[in-house]
Amino acid sequence: MIIHFNEGTSVEVSQDTGEWQAWEAGTYDCDCDENGFFATCSIGYGSTMMEAIADLHEKIQNDA
Repeated sequence: MIIHFNEGTSVEVSQDTGEWQAWEAGTYDCDCDENGFFATCSIGYGSTMMEAIADLHEKIQNDA
């Protein structure tokens, strides 16, 4: 699922493993780890979709 925010940022979310994951949409050029997730891109995790998005947002802010 892709979620679009007013700031022009799009986030993809998934719940394949029971825990929610969120990452910036369009970051497919990053290297994937053995589970198919983006090893070089920030990934947010949480027990809910919104927790994962908030975790991602925090990680992106810390990287900036």
